[in-house]
Amino acid sequence: MFKIVTFDTNGEGFRTVLKDYQEVALRYLWRLDGEGASSRDIWVNVNKIMMSDPSQRDSISRASIINFMNHMVDEDLVAYYEITGKGGHRRIYSAKY
Repeated sequence: MFKIVTFDTNGEGFRTVLKDYQEVALRYLWRLDGEGASSRDIWVNVNKIMMSDPSQRDSISRASIINFMNHMVDEDLVAYYEITGKGGHRRIYSAKY
């Protein structure tokens, strides 16, 4: 089955196929160099980076981060393992090399 990929010809690099927050999320995971991060950690850091740039829009929802990370797992671009905590199971995402 083919998936439709939208290309933004005005963007450069990853921004041609990713939204701004998605690029920031992946770059954050890559900086961790194999260490994992929860969706909350990714969400906090993405918003911190995005909000430091006055040209950026409002904060990104945690659901957007979770959906994007799960999509990257489905595409086999990001790895994860699950841990159990007070609230149940949580995914810890990491860059896949």
